[in-house]
Amino acid sequence: MLKTTAFFVLLGLGQQATADLFNFSNAAAVWSLGAEKPPSAQACSNLQLLLQYQNTTDQLGAILLKSIGQNQSYAVAEAVRFALIPNSNFSAPDPSLMPAYQTLASNIGAATAYAMHYARQQDYPAGTSPAPPYVGSTILQTAHDPSVAVQPNASDVFNAVAVGAVAAVVSRCDGNWRCHTMDCNTPLMVMDKRAETCCGVVAPLLRGIKRQLSLFGETYLLGDALSPAATAQDVYNLGFLDRCLWYPDDMSIRDAPAACKANKSANYMGKVVQLDINSQTPGAPVVATAADCCAACVANPQCNIWVFCGSQYGCGGCDYKTINYDATLGNDPSKRFGPYGPGCTQSTATLPSFFPIGTCTLKYASFTDKPPAYDNPAAGDFISGHLVQHIPRCNN
Repeated sequence: MLKTTAFFVLLGLGQQATADLFNFSNAAAVWSLGAEKPPSAQACSNLQLLLQYQNTTDQLGAILLKSIGQNQSYAVAEAVRFALIPNSNFSAPDPSLMPAYQTLASNIGAATAYAMHYARQQDYPAGTSPAPPYVGSTILQTAHDPSVAVQPNASDVFNAVAVGAVAAVVSRCDGNWRCHTMDCNTPLMVMDKRAETCCGVVAPLLRGIKRQLSLFGETYLLGDALSPAATAQDVYNLGFLDRCLWYPDDMSIRDAPAACKANKSANYMGKVVQLDINSQTPGAPVVATAADCCAACVANPQCNIWVFCGSQYGCGGCDYKTINYDATLGNDPSKRFGPYGPGCTQSTATLPSFFPIGTCTLKYASFTDKPPAYDNPAAGDFISGHLVQHIPRCNN
């Protein structure tokens, strides 16, 4: 395998940053996920290294990538884990400290995005990337020799950081929620229960990754790391992180500008122009709020009605069999979800099929004042709006 040192010289990030690496001596051993997992001997120095560079996210990104390239994904994950645990007894943080915590987590996210960006620039040949850390019941298991420089791709970088974030959730939050048979009879429902309580731990980090990647024009790297295929393999962890991309730390996800004429409990009728924006767009979601959905409608001259699912539990009324993406039926944006999103959940004996949170449907209709709305209980899960400037007018 090729060494990674030369690449960092080209980056011109300075010898100080690239000389510092996250590491611990037993990096080739299996690091098992557990709330009471004792720290490595180097845990404190690794955490201090992360804190030292937290405000220079480009340099921290270079350190993250080089550390992972030296097969020290374990040490990276451990440093992230302890950074996201605000105190030694794993209790809930003091609310007054939350702004500082969110800034730290967001900076770690931005540094992760830099590392993903740098990994993409290296453009390694196929087959030279290490197997990514596995986010599951056991974590970061590998047989790589820590003395060998491996060649991580962007998803490998994300997974190393994600492992630490999930470990922080286990330590800090998983003891605060419980599942009962009636509300947790599928893996997706269990994950939803976890997300309901624990997304606040990881959401700032995920938003930091997404924000910085968007500045690089590389949000697709996050979409690759959290692809439907990847999240389907590990719903409880990777699916959880994907869901937490949507986590609202306030109700702003349901807000939209006055010109959007939002109705926060309605599903307006109309001819579907595009069933869902995000699933038709590769990469990370482009519509995260009702305001984003409205903006998508403004940008489409065929649209004068927008409908957004802002419920973390999803929105009712989906026809799973005919609306979800099917490669054999082609890709008609007006009739079904696209290939880049999860689509509707599959119904069970006790639960109907739900539209996923973030679904943004664009529609068109002729109306005088406001569009008619569906009259059924599921319609109240949606937020709808209409655009005055797109309302058809008669010429007298």
